[in-house]
Amino acid sequence: MAFQVIFVTLHVHDDGDDAWYVGTAVVSYFTNTINRISPYTGEWMSSLPPDYTLSPWPVFCAVLGKLSRCHPAIIMHTFVPIIFIPMAYAVYAMIAAKLFDGNKEKVSWFLLFLCMINIFGYWSIRSTSTFLLFRIWQGKAILCNIIIPAVIYMFMDFVEEAEHKKTDKLMKLFLVIEAGTTVSSMGVILIPVMLAALCCVYSMIYKKMKVCFEMMLCLLPCFLQIIMFYFMRW
Repeated sequence: MAFQVIFVTLHVHDDGDDAWYVGTAVVSYFTNTINRISPYTGEWMSSLPPDYTLSPWPVFCAVLGKLSRCHPAIIMHTFVPIIFIPMAYAVYAMIAAKLFDGNKEKVSWFLLFLCMINIFGYWSIRSTSTFLLFRIWQGKAILCNIIIPAVIYMFMDFVEEAEHKKTDKLMKLFLVIEAGTTVSSMGVILIPVMLAALCCVYSMIYKKMKVCFEMMLCLLPCFLQIIMFYFMRW
């Protein structure tokens, strides 16, 4: 893990999507505007881009730049990998602890094999490994490497918890889903699909439909964003 963090931090990867993601952060930082000037052309946009207006991760990076007086491109390409690559493995470690009943040796082997898979995972420009090690500073990379695995972990934790302790777990899952919708608009679709699949499997195995209705409450941020997307586009 340390090798991956050091390698990604000390080397440079130029990604085409940076024209929008990093470009939006830089434009917001230097013009004191939010989603009004196109990072592609520098021209004033005639309308707000719905996908990025409701998922303002680049703007958040610009705010961090303003607060720290550090260029947002440096924050995204240098500091974000230092924080988010270990965070991704931390989430996978929590999932492994659930799967192996807290056996530290098995968790360590799980993480070792996962590291090897990620190092040799450049089989596609859209693989999870590519997103983790090539462009973790982009919202969709955070979504697929941290948020969605965290949703899986929180679901596992929720269904295993005692009935009187489920309210706190439900709130935590709600906050994780809300975070997913704000880092990437893809979270509005991918997170409900993931939770629906988990609920279907759980309901078929344990014959409990109540968990499906409880998950519906956690998906309120996704439903609200879908409604807002509709009105912003039309």
